[in-house]
Amino acid sequence: MLVLVVTLLRRSLFRVLSAVFVLSLSCSVWLTAVDQPLAYFHTATRIWEFAFGGLLALAVSRIDLASPLRTFLGWAGLLGLVVCGVVLDVGAGFPGYLALWPTTCAAAVIVAGATGSRFGADRLLAAGPLRYLGDLSYALYLWHWPVLVGWLVLSGRTEVGVLDGVAIIGASLVLAAVTHHLVEQPMRRSRFRARTLTALLLIPLLVATTVLQPTGPREVAAQIPATDFAALDGQHCARSVHNQELDICYGPVEGTPAKRVVLVGDSHVQQYLAAFAPIAERRNWQLIVMLKGACPFSTRSEKVPGDRSCERWNESAATEIIGLRPDFVFTLATRNVQVGLTEQTPPGFVDRWRQLDAEQIPVVAVRDNPRYSFSVLDCVQVHGPAARCGAPRADLLAPVPPYALLDVPANVSFLDFSDHLCAEDQCPPVVGDLLVNFDDNHVSATFMRSLSPVVELALDAVTEA
Repeated sequence: MLVLVVTLLRRSLFRVLSAVFVLSLSCSVWLTAVDQPLAYFHTATRIWEFAFGGLLALAVSRIDLASPLRTFLGWAGLLGLVVCGVVLDVGAGFPGYLALWPTTCAAAVIVAGATGSRFGADRLLAAGPLRYLGDLSYALYLWHWPVLVGWLVLSGRTEVGVLDGVAIIGASLVLAAVTHHLVEQPMRRSRFRARTLTALLLIPLLVATTVLQPTGPREVAAQIPATDFAALDGQHCARSVHNQELDICYGPVEGTPAKRVVLVGDSHVQQYLAAFAPIAERRNWQLIVMLKGACPFSTRSEKVPGDRSCERWNESAATEIIGLRPDFVFTLATRNVQVGLTEQTPPGFVDRWRQLDAEQIPVVAVRDNPRYSFSVLDCVQVHGPAARCGAPRADLLAPVPPYALLDVPANVSFLDFSDHLCAEDQCPPVVGDLLVNFDDNHVSATFMRSLSPVVELALDAVTEA
């Protein structure tokens, strides 16, 4: 009777796990194609992995393979696990059907089991160091993600190099070992300690989850208004005597400024105020701002050809700059960075730089940021930080910027923050928890403010400290 009950329960459990496996895997494949970032963290797309493990546990004792085949399975599974991250595009296609690769490889190693062969993968896996690594595996799983995210936030970067990756793995291993020996092992050895510590840890956790709401990319994006645009606090403005359409705005300063810096051009120069303001406050720089929407600093109207208002404004701005004789002028180096590699450095930009070169006024020109055919904020609010809300970097930015191919005057230094706006392959809508663009072409003040230390270092490299 007991055997019959166990058999029936085993069959029922097998059916339930099979149904969960099929439904969850189908959900994973579908949601990954629709919204990969959401699928990556969604519970429904991951349950099949546990169901797969349950099915394997029910079936593994019944699998009887010849030793050579088990040896082959062990090495095939181990090799598949090692090369998984190299072969698969886990950043864009995981979990989905790609997750079948590592789970199947792990299953192959388990089915291979203890082969008894001196050539079996199990001989390697049973070695002391790897067994110890296995003991640390869960703690390592828990630690690696916060260490990685913390490094990205502190460094202000969107990708990890080889040396940085080794350091992150090393730090995670150290933290995992500490956790294993000081938390896991003591809790296993003492029931009282385990219960007491668990209760103590659960109380603040429950309070925190009740009071605090997690802030992910969707929530961060939803909190950013469409007007997250840089402005210069404490400025006072005066109308130019040369052109009633030109306002010259002066930032606050204590006594005699250490430097006087002019930011001139359109809204894509204005957005850098968020990065410049903290620098100016720390170093007692006076920021002098001359801005006109859709009118970059040039000898002609670049946005609307033949626009005399823009052309007159530029002439007046150049006259004011020559009269002010600032320590340097900050402006755009390129424009029109869109899908299709449309970026250009117009001849009018270079002509203005030559005009200032004749007056011995240094120019710091920055490569423009990407433009999209849609609102990034709206896209993120609907789809989350999905790849569709950005664009492949190769479609937007050529490896060599257009100004590098031109004969430019010696007074110009160039800055390029593309590596902070884009990863190696993709220009994402969200970096960390920060929305990069709040509309179709402007960098949010929140994100630009986070780049202030990067901008400061870059300015130091091209100007006198």
